[in-house]
Amino acid sequence: MKTHGFTVNSFEEYESNKVFLGRNWNNGETVELVLRDGGGRFYPVSTLLSVFCHELAHIKARYPSVRRVVFV
Repeated sequence: MKTHGFTVNSFEEYESNKVFLGRNWNNGETVELVLRDGGGRFYPVSTLLSVFCHELAHIKARYPSVRRVVFV
């Protein structure tokens, strides 16, 4: 990941919510992903990878995380 300019200092699980599935603070200082739905079941791996790649894109593009992708 470092070869492509991606550095994540802290990778954390965030609690289930209806607003977002991932957040990126300060260009990768902390990336938070919601791993489980409201019932405690893990989201599909494909969903988690998509959200993680989306959060990494914020690091590469160097723009703030102002828009959220919500999966229902």
